[in-house]
Amino acid sequence: MIRGPWAGLVVAVVLAALAACTPTQPATSNAPGPSEQAAATGCPSIELRAPSGVKVALTAAWRADDAGLYYMRKDGSCFWWLGQSQFQEEPAGASWTNVMVGTVHQDFTITGVWGDVPFGPFPPTGRGEITVHINFDTSGTEEVTYLSLDSGTGGFGASRWVLESSMPEPVELTGIFGGAADTNCAWIETADGTRYELGGPAMGDKFFRTVPISLQDYSGYVLVGQGDPMRVVGQVAPLLGHGCDASYVMASVVETAP
Repeated sequence: MIRGPWAGLVVAVVLAALAACTPTQPATSNAPGPSEQAAATGCPSIELRAPSGVKVALTAAWRADDAGLYYMRKDGSCFWWLGQSQFQEEPAGASWTNVMVGTVHQDFTITGVWGDVPFGPFPPTGRGEITVHINFDTSGTEEVTYLSLDSGTGGFGASRWVLESSMPEPVELTGIFGGAADTNCAWIETADGTRYELGGPAMGDKFFRTVPISLQDYSGYVLVGQGDPMRVVGQVAPLLGHGCDASYVMASVVETAP
């Protein structure tokens, strides 16, 4: 037995050695998991699946029928977007920029509030409530997700959205301008009888006169009238159509035919 002033030192060394050889338990973390984090921030987890079983992904850029591009994000049940005009020969968002904050629901709806913000030179004017529905087109060989406006107040303009990544390459169309005053629809009809509803960036400074149907600029100058030949370059996106008995072309060029 060790006695004297060395005894305490020996005991301390032995205890330290035993402690070094004893397995340590991992420290218990009190950090919340992903689902707890979402709940803590008011965005509880929600997962939507298409009829095919594929998980619905909303976080992406979406092209709308108001010639706008909407940058959307879903985090749990929380939802945001930034929408900006994409009119011809002007910076993105120059005519209008809006934001939306909302909630994704299990019934495939998104509800929230939206408002214009002063991104461009024009003062913000619109704001209101909005409900958007998540839809699935299964008529083709592939299932396609698109969004549609259920209701909106405050002068909201868009009514349909498709993924920007799904937009096709532009094509050139030549044909005859026409339209229907009762539905406020205007289109180009090609030689094979196919009609393409007109919309998109090239329509930013143009609008339709319904009696008689014609395409005019803001000054009232008639660009094309009923039965006039015209040329259009744009992306054909049928899901953006408004039920005008025509497909839909997101036009970047609209002009009278030579």
